[in-house]
Amino acid sequence: MIDIYESIFSNIKNINHKKIKDFDIKNILNLIKILYKNNYFSLFEKSNQLDQIRSNRITLILNYFNSLNIKIESNKDIYIIINLGDYNLFNFDIPLFSFNKVINTNNILLFNSYFLLHNKIFGILNNIKNIDIPFEKKENKLFFIGANSNKLRYELCNKYKNNKETFFKLTNKIDKNSKLYENHILIKDQLKYKYQICIDGFGTAFDRFPWQLLSNSLVLKIKSNKNLIEWYYPFIEDCYISCDLNDILNIKDYYDKNIEKIKEINNNSKNFVEKFLNKDFMNTYTKKILEHYINIYLKSDIIVDKEKFKCECVVSNHNYLKISSMDNHCKSGIMNQILQKKVIYNKTNYGILAQKNLFKILQQNCKIDFDIEFYGQENIVSENNSNILIIVQAERHMGINDYEVLRRLNLYKKIIYLGNMYDEKNENFEIINYKHFWIPYIGLVFTEMNSYKPDDILGLKYDNYQSRKFCCYMASREVYIRNLIWDNICEFCLNNNLGDVDSYGKCNGHKNLGNKLQYNYLNKDFKNNLRYDNNVELYKKYKFVFVSENCYNNHGYITEKIILAFLSGAIPIYYGSEQIFEIFNKESFLYINKNLDNIDSVLNTIKLLNNDINLYLLFKSKLIITEKSIDKFFKFKDLFNYINNMKYKSI
Repeated sequence: MIDIYESIFSNIKNINHKKIKDFDIKNILNLIKILYKNNYFSLFEKSNQLDQIRSNRITLILNYFNSLNIKIESNKDIYIIINLGDYNLFNFDIPLFSFNKVINTNNILLFNSYFLLHNKIFGILNNIKNIDIPFEKKENKLFFIGANSNKLRYELCNKYKNNKETFFKLTNKIDKNSKLYENHILIKDQLKYKYQICIDGFGTAFDRFPWQLLSNSLVLKIKSNKNLIEWYYPFIEDCYISCDLNDILNIKDYYDKNIEKIKEINNNSKNFVEKFLNKDFMNTYTKKILEHYINIYLKSDIIVDKEKFKCECVVSNHNYLKISSMDNHCKSGIMNQILQKKVIYNKTNYGILAQKNLFKILQQNCKIDFDIEFYGQENIVSENNSNILIIVQAERHMGINDYEVLRRLNLYKKIIYLGNMYDEKNENFEIINYKHFWIPYIGLVFTEMNSYKPDDILGLKYDNYQSRKFCCYMASREVYIRNLIWDNICEFCLNNNLGDVDSYGKCNGHKNLGNKLQYNYLNKDFKNNLRYDNNVELYKKYKFVFVSENCYNNHGYITEKIILAFLSGAIPIYYGSEQIFEIFNKESFLYINKNLDNIDSVLNTIKLLNNDINLYLLFKSKLIITEKSIDKFFKFKDLFNYINNMKYKSI
């Protein structure tokens, strides 16, 4: 297991004392500031926006912290800011303590409030064994009941309201005659069902998820549309099934036939809950993270000397990059030095890589003589005096809360949004001084490669197709739907003697039918841009490459996977966003649609192409992409022209 405490503090290497002490919490919802002095925690300041429930928590949390008997000798005043709310959408450039957070932000996670401040949850967990029944005796249905506190909950209940394999209900009425409504159901009665659905509400499912994990049912957790996590989420990937709304019936069908796998997952989840979600570990965990924070606080110094640099250049490693007073000296000297030496990027996070790469290409192609900020991934919170706000998004799209924040910020900033497309419900949302550019993450792939440039897509020539192997698949994150597709490809290949089906990375479908091979010359060298070049070299061995996104959406989430297959000369078999057709010629690759209802047709086409080299070469002769698309999606000419023609006065 990953070291828990290292993981919790992975984004926090230094703490700016003055910023935390001076940080104004008065008008920020549910925040309090605590002073640790002389081995004692006391209230220093609280927000004016605390409701009664959160106000009652102040005494509870102070008493709990003091009961941990933390003793660190220091004369220094140490300040801790805590969000007492049940969900956290804040992303400031200082660390807050919170019960949950948006993934990759720098907040420090406590046990959630149901554990930390209420003893009831421990009673529920202790009683699960007494009220649960064996999996085999449960009713074979998918089950969910909960408040209508997240649009995904309503979508789930409404989508499957007439399905006989589900029991999905909301505990608050949508209208008087709503078929979706049901009174609260006791946990004992919820446990009668084999498959438990967990969906975030306003925040994470604080009390529900732990007892579900401890039960004999299989837990299907719907992917968060807010990207919220609790402290233990990174450590339980083998304890439940992560899925989208559209996957659940396929998952149920698969596990109905694979009961032994359910037992294995349940064994993992029970072991984790029993070992880590208990009072003793909660006390140990809380004490250690408080001690860790205090020790970092005592050792930290302010990183940036503004007088020395004569301009403010602050880079932090939690999805936020601010660049101010960008004169030539700063651009060519200090900022490059900071980018190279100070920032620790999470190499698997597109939001952070996109910020870094977009900054570099903007720096090379645009005349930036105004203040500019970058924000990535989830939260759009800006307290700085920059003129331009550039927002970089990854898998998700803009929601209504984001638009409300943007509209407020837009009163004094020009906003450029880079990433996925609009939420279809908000595409007419009007904001003055606002410009949206759809820059899918595939567009940044060439910033991470040494051997290839965008124009290379047009002139690909290979002549070794007859000697190539059949098909390969490389993925490191288990995703139910793409594992299912890979199973179908492998079965079809084996039944029709089409050749080798090779699997690299951690994933090999649900049935492990592919040849599991070691990618011996894989070089994850981010510094020298060798990772993607190596992938292309590997794919050159194959006629077909199965490439699938980590999630399917209609917001233009498209990553590097398909372009690496194209560059190798293989034919991509692609599963992902339909907006792929706006970038590439739809006749140059094989597309599996969202519901997989064309998969038989795709497999038969693969068979024809594989068995007839002339048909294969004819397919390969089709234009992959137009020069216009290369200019737009890989050279960003529209974006550069827009920025270079901007006229915006300093504030």
